[in-house]
Parts: sequence; structure tokens; C-alpha cells
Amino acid sequence: MNVGTTDNIRLLLVDDHALFRESLARLLQSEPGFEVVAHCSTSVDAMRILQQSETDIVLLDLDLGPEKGADLLEGLQEIGFEGKVLLVTAGVNEEKCQV
Repeated sequence: MNVGTTDNIRLLLVDDHALFRESLARLLQSEPGFEVVAHCSTSVDAMRILQQSETDIVLLDLDLGPEKGADLLEGLQEIGFEGKVLLVTAGVNEEKCQV
């Protein structure tokens, strides 16, 4: 990731709430220095996108509805993803915090 150069920071947004995901994508895309390469709601879609698009940062919801965002972290390790992951959540119970 070349922060500090004129290159855009390439982001993938992974969140099961479409309104939040789409709004955040529009907001970030309008800011200089950011490029939203894609946004999706599942780990499967995220893995497919990451294998097709250069991505610097994955903004990952910890609670993806039926999935745990933490499960995607294992897949990222398996494919050798070298970018950064920012885990976010609106709230979570102790059971879902088990990583």
C-alpha cells in the first residue's frame, strides 16, 4: 500500500446492510485519495472480488448476518492477502465476538 503517494487507496467494503454499504461507498468514492473497488455482503463475494481486483484495505463488518466476518480473515490468509483489514460493527454480543 503506497500511502503518501498520489495513488488512491483501494477499498473493498463487506457489510450485510445494503443501505450502509452503498452509502459508505458513495461517501468514500467522493473523497480524494480513495477508490472503492467494490462492495458486497458475503465472504464468498469478497473472496471473488479480491482475486480479481487489487485492494489495499478491506472494511469488514464483524457481523455479516448468517456469517461471521472473522471467517473471512481465514480466507484472506489462505490467499496471501497483503493489505489491511479494518473490522467494524454496530454492536455485537459476546457469543459473536468469538474469533
